[in-house]
Amino acid sequence: MQHDNLNEWLNKRAAPRAPKDLAERIVHAAAMAPKINHQTLWASIWKETLSMLVIPHPSVAVAAGVVLGVLIGMHASDGLSVLQQDWSSFLEINEGGWL
Repeated sequence: MQHDNLNEWLNKRAAPRAPKDLAERIVHAAAMAPKINHQTLWASIWKETLSMLVIPHPSVAVAAGVVLGVLIGMHASDGLSVLQQDWSSFLEINEGGWL
């Protein structure tokens, strides 16, 4: 195969030398980086909450859908039981007509 000696090729290749002022450039770039704004605990919690509501994470969307479904199901439970009784009425043998 062509790639059997891939490690040999990688070890033989010439690695470029680092410039002499590389450390100074790294320190200068780090010093010029924008500073992180430290917020209070409540401000960061409020910011995170709003960011989840604006574009919800999948887990938040699923949890909200489950809670909403449970709440709607609790309010509609009376109507569903009436429907269930109507659909299952033909299974009752004691009514007598068809058996």
